Amino acid sequence: MIRVKDEFKARYRSEKGPLFFISAGDPSGDIYGSSLVEELKSRYPESSYIGLGGYRMRKAGVHLLADPERIALVGFTEVVRDLPYLHGLLRESESIFRDLHPELVILIDYPGFNLRLARRAKRRGRKTLFYVSPQVWAWRKGRCRNLIRDSDEIAVILPFEVEFFHGLGKEVHYVGHPIIEEISAREPLEAFRKRYHISPDLPVLGLSPGSRRSEIDYHLPVLLEIARLIRESIPEIQVLINRSPTISARELQDRYLREHDDIRVIHDSHHTSIEATSLLLTKSGTTTLEAALLLRPMIVCYRMSRISYHIARTLIQVPYVSLVNILAGKPVVPEYIQDAFTPDRIFPVALELLKDERARGTMREALRNVVGKMAGGRANERVAKLAVSLIEGEWPIGESSGD
Repeated sequence: MIRVKDEFKARYRSEKGPLFFISAGDPSGDIYGSSLVEELKSRYPESSYIGLGGYRMRKAGVHLLADPERIALVGFTEVVRDLPYLHGLLRESESIFRDLHPELVILIDYPGFNLRLARRAKRRGRKTLFYVSPQVWAWRKGRCRNLIRDSDEIAVILPFEVEFFHGLGKEVHYVGHPIIEEISAREPLEAFRKRYHISPDLPVLGLSPGSRRSEIDYHLPVLLEIARLIRESIPEIQVLINRSPTISARELQDRYLREHDDIRVIHDSHHTSIEATSLLLTKSGTTTLEAALLLRPMIVCYRMSRISYHIARTLIQVPYVSLVNILAGKPVVPEYIQDAFTPDRIFPVALELLKDERARGTMREALRNVVGKMAGGRANERVAKLAVSLIEGEWPIGESSGD
């Protein structure tokens, strides 16, 4: 069972600044959490941070209670296998709420775990801020009630979420999407091409299989087969794959790329690698929004265990899986989910898009209309201000417009 060492407890008690508990369970949440920590440090230089997250949050100074790879789970069967471990993390987190009295508990997405964590935080009298509200609008209403009950404030990143929560009697804060700040700080395209020896005169196919191990296992073999078929028709195509820090370069090579030495593995500059593509084949999630913001044509896919998929179908109430199509309210980009995610179905669509500049232009224009609905940057700055208001007791806090 995981326990925070006594010396850490003593150190946190001795610090002059506030203690923040922050929890993020996936790579995008890790990015947002690390940036938020930096914003909070600028306001509270002597603050301390403890909780759950990934490598970037650890680098930002968060004392992590668990290995980042251990908590990056997706799907119902995967979670069930690790239930004892996750319950242990919940108990350890609650002991921190009880013993260390963090001034604020910040929960970033990761609904299966963080909604339960919010309940325990409120039970121990801690103030809670949900940043990147779980996509409860896609699920049954019970989760909405729990989120509203156990959150002092909710910061949402999608424009339609304000109206959704307003309909449930909850005023929330629209802060804009934090990925906009990350994209604006990306490496220049010309420098990226030079580093990875990518010709601007030849087409580029990008593969983004995901970051969780189960996602990589389900997606990457199929994506590699599609890439092989495309190369047979377009021999000059350049193929890139974004490597997540959750898998080492050696493991990626040994497990998946032994017969694909012509693929460039991108170890950094994730956003610029998307910008460099003519077409991106990506799993659903934040990457679809990143590609939209960069106006890159894409095909979206997703596969999980059969049991997880059937359970999800009974719960999910939206007609699309990609944020791009959800924001657009119509199928702007193709989606291939579960049994439809096969090389035979995706290859001809991908080949047509790569060969037809007009079709890609039409998709780019549709993506431009989608991202036009998004607010500008400074999401982490707005959330940091909201956190300060919660700590310092400046009530009530008015709804943010995202301007």
